[in-house]
Amino acid sequence: MTTGARLKFALLPLHRYISTPLWRQFFAAEDYFANEVMRMFDAALDEIERLVAEDRLRDGQYKFLCYLLSRPNISRDDVLIIAFSMFNDGLSKTAPAFMSGLWLLARWPEQQQKLYQEILAALPDGESQDITPEVLNKLPYVKAVMKETLRMYPIGTEVSRITAEDMELGGYLVPAGTHVDLNQWVHLRSGEWFPDPETFRPERWLRGQQQRDDVHPYMHIPFGHGTRMCAGRRFAEQDFFVTLVRLVQRFELQLTAGPQPPLRQVYETLLMPDAPVRIRFRRR
Repeated sequence: MTTGARLKFALLPLHRYISTPLWRQFFAAEDYFANEVMRMFDAALDEIERLVAEDRLRDGQYKFLCYLLSRPNISRDDVLIIAFSMFNDGLSKTAPAFMSGLWLLARWPEQQQKLYQEILAALPDGESQDITPEVLNKLPYVKAVMKETLRMYPIGTEVSRITAEDMELGGYLVPAGTHVDLNQWVHLRSGEWFPDPETFRPERWLRGQQQRDDVHPYMHIPFGHGTRMCAGRRFAEQDFFVTLVRLVQRFELQLTAGPQPPLRQVYETLLMPDAPVRIRFRRR
């Protein structure tokens, strides 16, 4: 991620014409990541085939991979691409967003308690109860926590488009074919669009509540919309929801003792926490 950011904003982009050391370093990192994913993918498939041959594959083992492999319209290469996307997006996007969410919940314990109470009501049997789609439908506050996290700490740096036709924006004529970038961080932290923007308040996204903000529906769409929507959206949401529920079930999140500077972000192709996220997990 760091190497990609340095290449994107290089003062002298020589890598566009010759193979520079930084360019080779970037490709070496990409090759290493791709090879590791393929190695683990092949190992998992070999294990599945061995267990099937020995009639020892139990229900729940390799559930997702087995489901994909059982679909007649999905090839092995398609399954590999999906697995690769899950690894890549999980490391580069979901993980930093999740760390920011944990820090926000530790920073605002009242909101964390609301989340915990909702989880208790939806999962009365505790950790032994599966988190099914039906259970997730009973957890609107969990979903609001994720949306508010991505408002305060978005992962993408901008929304980029190329105008299909001439248009006027803010009194300026923008010709067709112009590359336009929208810096979403500025809008998401603006008091013009979000009351009390520096406060972590998931309630602003809950329907039917007085605390809900009247926000334009296209002001905050972290996964995009329509044909340009993120292909890994459902994977990312599921990872965020399920992991958050299990952690909050087991632990109370607290800030570590001593000075706790605000969590900030640094540009690394995507936006990442600029320092280790210091949280204490106290067993409930």
